[in-house]
Amino acid sequence: MAGATTILPVVPSGDADVAPDITAGVPASSGGESVPLGDRPNRAASPALAAVVALTLAALVVAFVFFRSGDEAASPVDLSDGGAVPTAPNPDQEADVDAASLGSSGETGTADPVVSDPLLSDSVAQLFRREIGDWAVVYPSPMGLQVLSDAGTVQPEIETATGFEEAAQFPLISDGRRSWAVDPAKLGQAYLVSTQFVVIDIDQDGRVAFINDARDPRNIGESSYGAWGPGFDVPADADILAVRERGLFVLPRTGGTFEYVPNGVEAFSDDVLVAASIDSEIFERCDTTLVCELYLTTPTRPDAQVLDFQARDKLWVSPGGEWLVARTLAGGSMLVSTGTGERLDLAGSVRAVDWSDDASIAAVLTDDELMMVFPERQEIRSVTLPIAPSASSVLLVPTT
Repeated sequence: MAGATTILPVVPSGDADVAPDITAGVPASSGGESVPLGDRPNRAASPALAAVVALTLAALVVAFVFFRSGDEAASPVDLSDGGAVPTAPNPDQEADVDAASLGSSGETGTADPVVSDPLLSDSVAQLFRREIGDWAVVYPSPMGLQVLSDAGTVQPEIETATGFEEAAQFPLISDGRRSWAVDPAKLGQAYLVSTQFVVIDIDQDGRVAFINDARDPRNIGESSYGAWGPGFDVPADADILAVRERGLFVLPRTGGTFEYVPNGVEAFSDDVLVAASIDSEIFERCDTTLVCELYLTTPTRPDAQVLDFQARDKLWVSPGGEWLVARTLAGGSMLVSTGTGERLDLAGSVRAVDWSDDASIAAVLTDDELMMVFPERQEIRSVTLPIAPSASSVLLVPTT
């Protein structure tokens, strides 16, 4: 990893002495004002104020489950759904949803899991039982989360997470605006973690990373058991790359790559990070004549391996770097062995990919199809999606 280590200063945001306003966007009973948590009226207040209390309590069901602590909060000032759709954290994680798209499965309080199409659900169940095994696939849709498994296709019941442990112990998925925790043992139920933050797992016990795109400037940070660490305000012209089980990377327009650390960001590489997994990275580097190339680094390869792709191609690299899925600018999609160069064509335009830890299987999502890809066997098992995705996000969940 090139470049000297440089710590950029943390930019505090918000007022640490002011309680988060969890009622933003919720109509008040009379004056149209939201009531901050720290200014709740008491029981002896007027009827009008009592109505405001009721609305404030109602807003708690969509509030972000974590609480600020310490003098330097990460500025989650507006933790409720204020109706604005934040910009997605990177160009391939579209937040193409609106307030109306929450749907019956996007809101809390759904009575039971919903099966969208019984015939399709039976087909999915048979495929997973016979050929996929103990895996489930989760993706966001305009109707809420969709789960495909040996139980068929289900829109899970959504409950609001009531404690940090519910968010930190389960796999997380986001649509670029909302984030959910999925319990592998109860695929008919998921927990709403945030209505405005992108929240991802990082490879540290009890910690998650977040992106607050609703603020200007955007703010990123980490939370440990519900306690906010200092946040960092990202420059307006910088990109953010969120890597599951790893953390957050900032890509400024001036070049190079910076990694978020608890005290700000530090230099990670002089080159630009294009894609990453838990143990592998793909970078773009350019020479003095501005001729650029992509290269792969892994723990088992001391020398960078140049790839036959362009920076504008979208790449998803496996945890160990043995495989990658590519969606080229020309429109083709393929599975590629980085060791042999062998390629397997994939149907459709890939939106999102998630790998098993050993890269024995990958969930590949397109606009209308889920492909379960077995790289070593060079085999694909496909199924039609019950409803089109609303974001470039997919989660592969082991069920055993």
